[in-house]
Amino acid sequence: HVVLTAGRLLIGSGRQVIAVDPETGETKWQVPGSGAVVDAGRAYVLQSAGQTLACLDLEDGRPVWETAYAQAAQTLDVKPPAAGKGGFVGPLQAGGGVVLAPYRVGLKDSETLVFDAASGRPLWVLGYHDRPFGRGAGPFIMDGGIWLLDANAGQVRTLDAKTGEATNSVPAPAIRFVGHHARGYESRLTPRFIIGKERGADFVDLATGAVSWNNW
Repeated sequence: HVVLTAGRLLIGSGRQVIAVDPETGETKWQVPGSGAVVDAGRAYVLQSAGQTLACLDLEDGRPVWETAYAQAAQTLDVKPPAAGKGGFVGPLQAGGGVVLAPYRVGLKDSETLVFDAASGRPLWVLGYHDRPFGRGAGPFIMDGGIWLLDANAGQVRTLDAKTGEATNSVPAPAIRFVGHHARGYESRLTPRFIIGKERGADFVDLATGAVSWNNW
């Protein structure tokens, strides 16, 4: 896992995150953890085998805040996980003033805890997160909001990042009718499309909801 940002190159091994100067290769800091993402001069990583979400200063690795999964789950009254599966599972996302941290709710399915990026305070729960072979797509952060594709309802939805309230919905009825299980990879977002996986690579237009199928 590698993240290149202004002045820092973050390299993750799955057990630790190392920040180096991309010009010189000099190690600037390192911490135990995985799944680093960067936004607004801060790095966010999972620590303690997914039991803690930590925020670090990007420049020097200094801890800014950390939030335990168990505490956040209790605060927001999330669904209990399968036995032995509690904790954050990644991948993290950061932007729009929030951090998205998926967590396991069953043997396969995940949902998403949303945290305030400045303080680590848990804000709300999104009862969905994309997974291989699962229908739908998202959540994604773009333009200060959270986007997702509800393949069962046939809608592209936009939510307020801080509250989870719906701000827009675009019908995409064609995505509902597939005929087989979704493909075994996660979806992606571009400025114009959600690239879903219901049939292959399914380009869902964010403005119109039109679906361009690319079967394989």
